[in-house]
Amino acid sequence: LALMLPVVVLGGIFSGIMTVTEAGAVAVLYALITGTVIYRELRWRDVPKLFYGTAYNAAILLVALATVSILSHLIADMQLSTMLSEKITKITTNKYLILLFINIFLLLVGCVMDPLTALILLVPILLPVVRELGIDVVHFGVVMVLNLMIGLSTPPIGGLLFVTTMIARVPMAALIREILPFVFMFILVLMTITYIPQLVLFLPSLMH
Repeated sequence: LALMLPVVVLGGIFSGIMTVTEAGAVAVLYALITGTVIYRELRWRDVPKLFYGTAYNAAILLVALATVSILSHLIADMQLSTMLSEKITKITTNKYLILLFINIFLLLVGCVMDPLTALILLVPILLPVVRELGIDVVHFGVVMVLNLMIGLSTPPIGGLLFVTTMIARVPMAALIREILPFVFMFILVLMTITYIPQLVLFLPSLMH
């Protein structure tokens, strides 16, 4: 029954029965009933503690998003994106070189910053730059998301590494040793889709 949770959620979304938000609420209710009534691995007296933990984590995220939203407005008002675009184009107008710099910058940001926060903060800054260079925004969006995802898993600071060590109870050094080949492969894929945009734009082009 637990394996039916993705089926219920995704089936409800793709069939149009419920929105993504409603599907999240249904998933919580389904997991609660399954854990307490069917499997009996979750006790009802533990439920308030779970609700408190969820509310606490959500509050942290919402405060962070509110702060980043203020910063985004400041960036727009101060026209920092325009200034950055002018500075970059003064250094070089080679879009491939600029893409390399952006990739390195985003990988470093992804190591220390939550992806959602990074997207809200950096998209208003970088988007005008890539538009001026004539780079497709869909292509850049995929490149940016992949960069931040790799950053989350990149030693020694990647946030996912700390989560994984706590869940799997393995030393950080052992985890880094095992994950490095995958990180190198991810970076190879990143470089490939950065400089061969057709790999990213092929499917979207079929929809037009």
